Amino acid sequence: MKKIIAYILSLTALASCVKSADEIFDKPASERVGEAIDNCRKILTDQTNGWLVEFFPEKTQKYGGFNLFFKFAGENAVVSSEIDPAASDTSVYEINSDMSVCINFVTYNPSLHYFSNPETRVGNTIGLGYEGDYEFIIVEASPSEIILMGKKTKNRIRMTPFPENIKWTDYCKTVEKIRSELRPQYSVVLNGKDTVLFDYRKGGFKISYKKDGANVTETVSYIFTDKGIKMYEPFEVAGKLFSEFTMQSDFNFASSGATLVAQTPPRWLPITAYEGNYTLTHNTIMDETGTVYTKNVTLTRDGKTDQFLLSGLMPSLELDVALFYEMGTGTLLVYQQPIYQFDNSNLLNFTAWDMETYLYPNALGTVGQYVRWDGVTAPIELEWVDYGEFPNPIGGFLLWITTADGRTNIGQYTSVPIDQRRWTYIKMKKQ
Repeated sequence: MKKIIAYILSLTALASCVKSADEIFDKPASERVGEAIDNCRKILTDQTNGWLVEFFPEKTQKYGGFNLFFKFAGENAVVSSEIDPAASDTSVYEINSDMSVCINFVTYNPSLHYFSNPETRVGNTIGLGYEGDYEFIIVEASPSEIILMGKKTKNRIRMTPFPENIKWTDYCKTVEKIRSELRPQYSVVLNGKDTVLFDYRKGGFKISYKKDGANVTETVSYIFTDKGIKMYEPFEVAGKLFSEFTMQSDFNFASSGATLVAQTPPRWLPITAYEGNYTLTHNTIMDETGTVYTKNVTLTRDGKTDQFLLSGLMPSLELDVALFYEMGTGTLLVYQQPIYQFDNSNLLNFTAWDMETYLYPNALGTVGQYVRWDGVTAPIELEWVDYGEFPNPIGGFLLWITTADGRTNIGQYTSVPIDQRRWTYIKMKKQ
Protein backbone atom coordinates (compact mmCIF):
# COMPACT_ATOMS: atom_id res chain seq x y z
CA MET A 1 0.00 0.00 0.00
CA LYS A 2 2.83 2.44 0.84
CA LYS A 3 4.25 1.92 -2.67
CA ILE A 4 0.86 2.73 -4.18
CA ILE A 5 0.61 5.98 -2.22
CA ALA A 6 4.17 6.96 -3.07
CA TYR A 7 3.34 6.52 -6.75
CA ILE A 8 0.14 8.55 -6.46
CA LEU A 9 2.02 11.46 -4.87
CA SER A 10 3.88 11.99 -8.16
CA LEU A 11 1.06 11.00 -10.47
CA THR A 12 0.02 14.52 -11.42
CA ALA A 13 3.58 15.51 -12.26
CA LEU A 14 3.69 12.59 -14.68
CA ALA A 15 0.37 13.36 -16.33
CA SER A 16 2.01 14.01 -19.67
CA CYS A 17 3.48 10.50 -19.57
CA VAL A 18 0.26 8.60 -18.81
CA LYS A 19 0.50 6.61 -22.02
CA SER A 20 3.97 5.35 -21.13
CA ALA A 21 2.90 4.61 -17.57
CA ASP A 22 -0.11 2.65 -18.79
CA GLU A 23 2.20 0.56 -20.93
CA ILE A 24 4.39 -0.16 -17.88
CA PHE A 25 1.53 -0.92 -15.47
CA ASP A 26 -1.20 -3.45 -16.13
CA LYS A 27 -3.98 -0.95 -15.28
CA PRO A 28 -4.74 2.63 -16.41
CA ALA A 29 -3.68 5.45 -14.06
CA SER A 30 -7.28 6.37 -13.25
CA GLU A 31 -7.97 2.81 -12.13
CA ARG A 32 -4.85 2.70 -9.98
CA VAL A 33 -5.85 6.01 -8.36
CA GLY A 34 -9.31 4.63 -7.66
CA GLU A 35 -7.82 1.52 -6.06
CA ALA A 36 -5.51 3.61 -3.91
CA ILE A 37 -8.46 5.71 -2.71
CA ASP A 38 -10.49 2.57 -1.94
CA ASN A 39 -7.56 1.04 -0.05
CA CYS A 40 -7.08 4.19 2.02
CA ARG A 41 -10.77 4.31 2.85
CA LYS A 42 -10.68 0.66 3.93
CA ILE A 43 -7.66 1.24 6.17
CA LEU A 44 -9.33 4.27 7.77
CA THR A 45 -12.68 2.60 8.41
CA ASP A 46 -11.34 -0.81 9.51
CA GLN A 47 -10.10 0.69 12.81
CA THR A 48 -13.25 0.25 14.88
CA ASN A 49 -11.83 2.23 17.83
CA GLY A 50 -10.51 5.04 15.64
CA TRP A 51 -7.11 6.67 15.29
CA LEU A 52 -4.83 8.65 17.59
CA VAL A 53 -3.63 11.71 15.68
CA GLU A 54 -0.43 13.63 16.52
CA PHE A 55 -1.56 16.99 15.19
CA PHE A 56 0.85 19.94 14.86
CA PRO A 57 -0.75 23.21 13.66
CA GLU A 58 1.18 26.22 12.29
CA LYS A 59 4.03 25.72 9.83
CA THR A 60 6.85 26.14 12.39
CA GLN A 61 5.09 24.01 15.05
CA LYS A 62 5.44 26.92 17.48
CA TYR A 63 2.32 25.88 19.41
CA GLY A 64 3.50 22.31 19.85
CA GLY A 65 1.34 19.29 19.16
CA PHE A 66 -2.20 18.34 20.17
CA ASN A 67 -3.74 14.89 20.51
CA LEU A 68 -6.77 14.38 18.28
CA PHE A 69 -9.03 11.39 17.74
CA PHE A 70 -10.43 10.46 14.32
CA LYS A 71 -12.95 7.70 13.66
CA PHE A 72 -14.18 7.04 10.14
CA ALA A 73 -17.40 5.27 9.13
CA GLY A 74 -19.03 5.55 5.74
CA GLU A 75 -18.87 9.18 4.61
CA ASN A 76 -18.61 10.57 8.14
CA ALA A 77 -15.72 11.21 10.50
CA VAL A 78 -15.98 11.71 14.27
CA VAL A 79 -13.33 14.05 15.69
CA SER A 80 -12.38 14.89 19.25
CA SER A 81 -9.35 16.67 20.70
CA GLU A 82 -7.54 17.06 23.98
CA ILE A 83 -8.82 20.65 24.15
CA ASP A 84 -12.25 19.29 25.07
CA PRO A 85 -12.09 15.47 25.27
CA ALA A 86 -15.76 15.14 26.22
CA ALA A 87 -16.86 16.76 22.96
CA SER A 88 -17.02 14.71 19.76
CA ASP A 89 -18.11 16.24 16.47
CA THR A 90 -19.19 14.54 13.26
CA SER A 91 -18.58 15.89 9.78
CA VAL A 92 -18.39 14.66 6.19
CA TYR A 93 -14.98 13.76 4.81
CA GLU A 94 -13.76 12.89 1.35
CA ILE A 95 -10.81 10.97 -0.03
CA ASN A 96 -9.88 12.29 -3.45
CA SER A 97 -6.93 12.66 -5.80
CA ASP A 98 -6.52 16.44 -5.77
CA MET A 99 -2.83 16.59 -6.75
CA SER A 100 -2.36 13.40 -4.70
CA VAL A 101 -4.51 11.14 -2.52
CA CYS A 102 -5.98 13.46 0.13
CA ILE A 103 -8.34 13.46 3.09
CA ASN A 104 -10.49 16.58 3.19
CA PHE A 105 -12.98 17.47 5.92
CA VAL A 106 -15.60 19.13 3.74
CA THR A 107 -18.14 20.16 6.38
CA TYR A 108 -17.42 22.16 9.51
CA ASN A 109 -16.12 20.15 12.45
CA PRO A 110 -15.72 22.24 15.64
CA SER A 111 -13.09 19.93 17.18
CA LEU A 112 -10.86 20.02 14.09
CA HIS A 113 -11.59 23.47 12.70
CA TYR A 114 -10.85 24.95 16.13
CA PHE A 115 -7.22 24.82 14.98
CA SER A 116 -7.84 26.53 11.63
CA ASN A 117 -10.53 29.02 12.67
CA PRO A 118 -8.99 32.53 12.63
CA GLU A 119 -11.40 33.54 15.39
CA THR A 120 -9.87 31.05 17.83
CA ARG A 121 -8.12 33.17 20.42
CA VAL A 122 -4.40 32.45 20.60
CA GLY A 123 -1.98 34.86 22.26
CA ASN A 124 -2.55 38.57 21.89
CA THR A 125 -3.75 38.50 18.30
CA ILE A 126 -7.09 38.42 16.51
CA GLY A 127 -7.57 36.87 13.10
CA LEU A 128 -4.95 34.09 12.98
CA GLY A 129 -5.85 31.33 15.44
CA TYR A 130 -3.58 28.26 15.44
CA GLU A 131 -3.21 28.35 11.62
CA GLY A 132 -3.79 24.59 11.41
CA ASP A 133 -4.86 22.24 8.62
CA TYR A 134 -8.13 20.52 7.77
CA GLU A 135 -6.98 19.13 4.40
CA PHE A 136 -4.29 16.47 4.36
CA ILE A 137 -2.15 14.65 1.83
CA ILE A 138 -1.74 10.94 2.54
CA VAL A 139 2.00 10.24 2.40
CA GLU A 140 1.91 6.65 3.66
CA ALA A 141 -0.91 4.35 4.69
CA SER A 142 -0.96 0.94 6.33
CA PRO A 143 -3.15 -0.69 9.01
CA SER A 144 -0.48 0.13 11.63
CA GLU A 145 0.32 3.73 10.71
CA ILE A 146 -0.80 6.57 8.47
CA ILE A 147 1.43 9.55 7.75
CA LEU A 148 -0.31 12.71 6.59
CA MET A 149 1.07 16.05 5.48
CA GLY A 150 -0.91 19.22 6.08
CA LYS A 151 -1.75 20.89 2.76
CA LYS A 152 -1.17 24.37 4.19
CA THR A 153 1.51 23.88 6.83
CA LYS A 154 3.36 20.93 5.26
CA ASN A 155 3.63 19.51 8.79
CA ARG A 156 3.92 15.77 9.28
CA ILE A 157 0.90 14.31 11.11
CA ARG A 158 1.09 10.75 12.38
CA MET A 159 -1.96 8.53 12.93
CA THR A 160 -1.88 5.21 14.78
CA PRO A 161 -4.73 2.85 15.70
CA PHE A 162 -6.29 3.83 19.00
CA PRO A 163 -6.11 0.91 21.49
CA GLU A 164 -9.33 -1.07 21.83
CA ASN A 165 -9.12 -1.27 25.63
CA ILE A 166 -8.75 2.48 26.31
CA LYS A 167 -11.35 5.23 26.31
CA TRP A 168 -10.44 8.46 24.58
CA THR A 169 -11.38 10.55 27.63
CA ASP A 170 -9.20 8.35 29.87
CA TYR A 171 -6.25 8.79 27.52
CA CYS A 172 -6.66 12.57 27.71
CA LYS A 173 -6.86 12.45 31.52
CA THR A 174 -3.49 10.69 31.59
CA VAL A 175 -2.04 13.24 29.20
CA GLU A 176 -3.36 16.10 31.33
CA LYS A 177 -1.88 14.54 34.49
CA ILE A 178 1.55 14.43 32.84
CA ARG A 179 1.16 17.99 31.59
CA SER A 180 0.29 19.20 35.09
CA GLU A 181 3.35 17.45 36.56
CA LEU A 182 5.79 18.94 34.07
CA ARG A 183 8.41 21.17 35.70
CA PRO A 184 9.93 24.29 34.12
CA GLN A 185 13.48 23.03 33.71
CA TYR A 186 15.36 19.76 33.50
CA SER A 187 19.07 19.08 33.60
CA VAL A 188 21.06 16.01 32.61
CA VAL A 189 24.77 15.21 32.61
CA LEU A 190 25.85 13.23 29.57
CA ASN A 191 29.11 11.31 29.20
CA GLY A 192 29.99 12.33 32.75
CA LYS A 193 30.80 15.89 31.71
CA ASP A 194 28.29 17.56 29.36
CA THR A 195 25.47 19.32 31.21
CA VAL A 196 22.35 19.89 29.11
CA LEU A 197 19.46 22.11 30.21
CA PHE A 198 15.93 21.64 28.93
CA ASP A 199 13.83 24.77 29.52
CA TYR A 200 10.10 24.51 28.92
CA ARG A 201 8.67 26.92 26.40
CA LYS A 202 5.11 27.00 25.14
CA GLY A 203 5.04 24.40 22.41
CA GLY A 204 8.68 23.42 22.74
CA PHE A 205 11.79 22.88 24.82
CA LYS A 206 14.72 25.29 24.67
CA ILE A 207 17.84 23.12 24.84
CA SER A 208 21.14 24.62 26.02
CA TYR A 209 24.51 22.84 25.86
CA LYS A 210 28.11 23.26 24.77
CA LYS A 211 29.43 22.02 21.45
CA ASP A 212 33.12 22.36 20.62
CA GLY A 213 33.43 24.85 23.47
CA ALA A 214 30.65 27.12 22.20
CA ASN A 215 27.25 27.67 23.80
CA VAL A 216 24.43 26.25 21.68
CA THR A 217 20.68 26.75 22.06
CA GLU A 218 17.89 25.31 19.96
CA THR A 219 14.16 24.78 20.32
CA VAL A 220 12.36 21.52 19.62
CA SER A 221 8.61 21.07 19.40
CA TYR A 222 6.81 18.26 21.20
CA ILE A 223 3.48 16.65 21.99
CA PHE A 224 2.31 15.14 25.28
CA THR A 225 1.56 11.40 25.30
CA ASP A 226 0.19 9.00 27.89
CA LYS A 227 3.80 8.14 28.78
CA GLY A 228 5.42 11.57 28.74
CA ILE A 229 6.60 13.74 25.87
CA LYS A 230 7.38 12.97 22.24
CA MET A 231 9.43 15.24 20.00
CA TYR A 232 8.20 16.38 16.57
CA GLU A 233 11.67 15.50 15.28
CA PRO A 234 14.38 13.53 17.15
CA PHE A 235 17.41 15.61 18.12
CA GLU A 236 20.97 14.72 19.05
CA VAL A 237 23.00 16.15 21.95
CA ALA A 238 26.47 14.97 22.97
CA GLY A 239 26.14 11.83 20.90
CA LYS A 240 22.74 10.82 22.32
CA LEU A 241 19.58 10.82 20.24
CA PHE A 242 16.43 11.99 22.04
CA SER A 243 12.96 11.36 20.65
CA GLU A 244 10.73 10.63 23.66
CA PHE A 245 10.81 11.44 27.38
CA THR A 246 9.09 9.03 29.77
CA MET A 247 7.70 10.60 32.96
CA GLN A 248 8.91 9.06 36.23
CA SER A 249 7.16 9.11 39.61
CA ASP A 250 9.41 11.92 40.94
CA PHE A 251 8.63 14.37 38.09
CA ASN A 252 11.89 13.41 36.38
CA PHE A 253 12.07 12.05 32.84
CA ALA A 254 13.95 9.07 31.45
CA SER A 255 15.21 9.16 27.87
CA SER A 256 17.94 7.33 25.95
CA GLY A 257 19.35 5.80 29.11
CA ALA A 258 19.65 9.20 30.81
CA THR A 259 17.66 10.80 33.63
CA LEU A 260 16.46 14.36 33.20
CA VAL A 261 16.24 15.85 36.69
CA ALA A 262 13.47 18.37 37.40
CA GLN A 263 14.37 21.88 38.63
CA THR A 264 11.77 24.13 40.33
CA PRO A 265 12.40 27.87 40.94
CA PRO A 266 10.96 29.85 43.88
CA ARG A 267 7.44 31.32 43.53
CA TRP A 268 6.64 28.61 41.00
CA LEU A 269 3.05 27.34 40.77
CA PRO A 270 1.70 24.54 38.57
CA ILE A 271 -0.90 25.45 35.98
CA THR A 272 -3.61 23.66 37.97
CA ALA A 273 -3.23 26.10 40.90
CA TYR A 274 -4.66 29.13 39.11
CA GLU A 275 -8.18 28.28 38.04
CA GLY A 276 -10.93 29.52 40.35
CA ASN A 277 -12.71 32.53 41.85
CA TYR A 278 -10.82 35.55 43.17
CA THR A 279 -11.38 38.85 44.93
CA LEU A 280 -9.62 41.46 42.78
CA THR A 281 -8.66 44.91 44.03
CA HIS A 282 -7.31 47.79 41.94
CA ASN A 283 -6.95 51.53 41.60
CA THR A 284 -7.69 53.62 38.51
CA ILE A 285 -4.78 56.08 38.68
CA MET A 286 -0.99 55.81 38.91
CA ASP A 287 -1.11 56.50 42.64
CA GLU A 288 -1.34 53.71 45.18
CA THR A 289 -3.23 55.98 47.59
CA GLY A 290 -6.13 56.33 45.14
CA THR A 291 -9.58 54.84 45.56
CA VAL A 292 -9.53 51.04 45.80
CA TYR A 293 -12.15 49.14 43.82
CA THR A 294 -13.13 45.52 44.50
CA LYS A 295 -14.49 42.95 42.06
CA ASN A 296 -15.30 39.26 42.07
CA VAL A 297 -13.53 37.71 39.11
CA THR A 298 -12.99 34.22 37.76
CA LEU A 299 -9.99 32.62 36.06
CA THR A 300 -11.12 29.83 33.74
CA ARG A 301 -8.70 27.65 31.84
CA ASP A 302 -9.41 27.51 28.12
CA GLY A 303 -9.81 23.78 27.66
CA LYS A 304 -6.47 22.04 28.19
CA THR A 305 -4.37 24.85 26.73
CA ASP A 306 -1.96 27.19 28.56
CA GLN A 307 -4.46 30.04 28.25
CA PHE A 308 -6.85 31.38 30.90
CA LEU A 309 -9.76 33.78 30.51
CA LEU A 310 -10.36 36.37 33.22
CA SER A 311 -14.03 37.33 33.51
CA GLY A 312 -15.64 39.95 35.76
CA LEU A 313 -13.06 42.70 35.20
CA MET A 314 -15.54 44.79 33.19
CA PRO A 315 -19.04 43.51 34.08
CA SER A 316 -20.90 46.06 31.96
CA LEU A 317 -19.15 44.85 28.79
CA GLU A 318 -19.00 41.15 29.63
CA LEU A 319 -15.63 40.90 27.88
CA ASP A 320 -12.81 38.60 28.98
CA VAL A 321 -9.08 39.15 29.12
CA ALA A 322 -6.68 36.37 28.15
CA LEU A 323 -3.81 35.38 30.45
CA PHE A 324 -1.12 32.86 29.59
CA TYR A 325 0.66 30.39 31.82
CA GLU A 326 4.45 30.51 31.57
CA MET A 327 5.88 27.20 32.68
CA GLY A 328 9.40 28.58 33.09
CA THR A 329 8.39 30.91 35.92
CA GLY A 330 5.14 29.30 37.05
CA THR A 331 3.40 32.66 36.61
CA LEU A 332 0.67 34.07 34.39
CA LEU A 333 1.39 36.65 31.71
CA VAL A 334 -1.14 39.25 30.59
CA TYR A 335 -0.30 41.07 27.39
CA GLN A 336 -2.02 44.07 25.92
CA GLN A 337 -4.54 42.61 23.52
CA PRO A 338 -7.57 43.40 21.35
CA ILE A 339 -10.71 42.21 23.12
CA TYR A 340 -13.47 43.39 20.77
CA GLN A 341 -13.92 44.57 17.19
CA PHE A 342 -16.56 47.22 16.46
CA ASP A 343 -18.82 47.15 13.42
CA ASN A 344 -16.61 49.81 11.80
CA SER A 345 -13.59 47.44 12.26
CA ASN A 346 -11.95 49.56 14.95
CA LEU A 347 -10.51 47.59 17.85
CA LEU A 348 -11.18 47.90 21.56
CA ASN A 349 -7.88 47.06 23.24
CA PHE A 350 -6.86 46.09 26.74
CA THR A 351 -3.80 48.31 26.46
CA ALA A 352 -0.73 48.43 28.68
CA TRP A 353 -0.40 51.67 30.64
CA ASP A 354 3.08 53.15 30.91
CA MET A 355 3.70 54.61 34.39
CA GLU A 356 5.83 57.49 33.03
CA THR A 357 4.11 58.58 29.82
CA TYR A 358 0.74 57.13 30.93
CA LEU A 359 0.12 55.32 27.67
CA TYR A 360 1.72 52.83 25.35
CA PRO A 361 0.21 54.06 22.07
CA ASN A 362 0.76 50.96 19.90
CA ALA A 363 -1.74 48.26 20.78
CA LEU A 364 0.41 45.56 19.17
CA GLY A 365 3.28 43.67 20.79
CA THR A 366 3.95 41.65 23.91
CA VAL A 367 3.96 44.47 26.44
CA GLY A 368 2.25 43.67 29.72
CA GLN A 369 2.61 42.31 33.26
CA TYR A 370 3.36 39.17 35.22
CA VAL A 371 0.64 37.88 37.52
CA ARG A 372 2.67 36.18 40.23
CA TRP A 373 2.36 34.58 43.63
CA ASP A 374 4.42 35.87 46.56
CA GLY A 375 5.58 32.34 47.35
CA VAL A 376 4.08 32.38 50.86
CA THR A 377 0.38 33.12 51.18
CA ALA A 378 -2.34 30.49 51.15
CA PRO A 379 -4.92 30.74 49.70
CA ILE A 380 -2.74 32.22 46.99
CA GLU A 381 -2.52 35.95 46.49
CA LEU A 382 -1.43 37.23 43.09
CA GLU A 383 0.03 40.62 42.19
CA TRP A 384 0.23 42.13 38.71
CA VAL A 385 3.75 43.53 38.16
CA ASP A 386 5.73 44.84 35.20
CA TYR A 387 7.87 42.24 33.46
CA GLY A 388 10.33 44.63 31.86
CA GLU A 389 9.76 44.23 28.11
CA PHE A 390 9.14 47.96 27.60
CA PRO A 391 11.65 50.72 28.51
CA ASN A 392 9.25 52.29 31.01
CA PRO A 393 7.52 50.21 33.69
CA ILE A 394 3.96 49.10 32.95
CA GLY A 395 1.74 50.09 35.85
CA GLY A 396 -1.60 48.81 34.64
CA PHE A 397 -4.06 48.66 31.76
CA LEU A 398 -6.80 50.75 30.21
CA LEU A 399 -9.34 50.41 27.43
CA TRP A 400 -8.13 52.12 24.27
CA ILE A 401 -9.56 52.30 20.76
CA THR A 402 -7.39 51.95 17.65
CA THR A 403 -7.87 51.28 13.98
CA ALA A 404 -8.11 47.64 12.88
CA ASP A 405 -4.34 47.31 12.38
CA GLY A 406 -3.75 48.53 15.95
CA ARG A 407 -1.33 51.25 14.82
CA THR A 408 -3.46 54.40 14.74
CA ASN A 409 -4.87 55.78 17.98
CA ILE A 410 -8.47 56.90 18.22
CA GLY A 411 -8.69 57.44 21.96
CA GLN A 412 -9.66 56.14 25.35
CA TYR A 413 -12.93 54.22 25.64
CA THR A 414 -15.20 56.11 28.05
CA SER A 415 -18.62 54.46 27.73
CA VAL A 416 -18.36 52.54 31.02
CA PRO A 417 -17.53 53.62 34.61
CA ILE A 418 -13.87 54.41 35.22
CA ASP A 419 -13.30 51.27 37.32
CA GLN A 420 -14.28 49.14 34.30
CA ARG A 421 -11.84 50.78 31.90
CA ARG A 422 -8.74 51.61 33.98
CA TRP A 423 -6.81 49.26 36.27
CA THR A 424 -3.64 49.88 38.29
CA TYR A 425 -2.06 48.23 41.36
CA ILE A 426 -3.97 45.04 40.67
CA LYS A 427 -4.06 42.23 43.26
CA MET A 428 -6.06 39.01 43.36
CA LYS A 429 -6.80 36.74 46.35
CA LYS A 430 -8.23 33.29 45.76
CA GLN A 431 -11.61 32.78 47.42
